[in-house]
Amino acid sequence: MRLIKLVIISAALAATMAFGATAGAQAEGCFSNSICRFTGLTYNVRDRVIECSQWGVFTGFGASATNRCGNKSNWLRYNGTVVACMNPGGERPHIGGYNEIYVPFEYGAFC
Repeated sequence: MRLIKLVIISAALAATMAFGATAGAQAEGCFSNSICRFTGLTYNVRDRVIECSQWGVFTGFGASATNRCGNKSNWLRYNGTVVACMNPGGERPHIGGYNEIYVPFEYGAFC
């Protein structure tokens, strides 16, 4: 009986640790093959999702962002001036504000 309790407690602890490890931008809904814009400073209040196959300039205010593209960077800009670049898998909390996301046509473009 004691062994069963230990196994149950261990499983619950492992599940809690696994959830905590993924609790950043992924928990807010930025999934593979997308770029996400958040109006909150720490990946909260997601208001835009851009698919990695899209390209161009996407406008709207943001305060943090994530890049879940596998092979494509993007640039966060404020009125055309780059404030941050995100390589694949990149995250940018506390940027201080941007109003454009530039996504290049080409894959393989890195910061």
